[in-house]
Amino acid sequence: MQDAAQRGYAVSSSEWDEGLTAVAVPVTGRSGTVVASLSLSGPSQRFPYEAVERFAAELADAAALISTQGFSHPLSHSR
Repeated sequence: MQDAAQRGYAVSSSEWDEGLTAVAVPVTGRSGTVVASLSLSGPSQRFPYEAVERFAAELADAAALISTQGFSHPLSHSR
């Protein structure tokens, strides 16, 4: 968990399902707290570990865009 916080993304490789790799990044709300995450997963043979950093960077860009557009928790009454 600490490694994920330092890197800015989390990786799972065959931890929950054999042959499945996933990467996830946090999405922050207006207050800066994590309110959601974005993830990408697929078969490990088509999702080589070498591609994880590239996928994480692209997800982080998307998460930043969501955050700057004022993403708030879907159950929040303030919009």
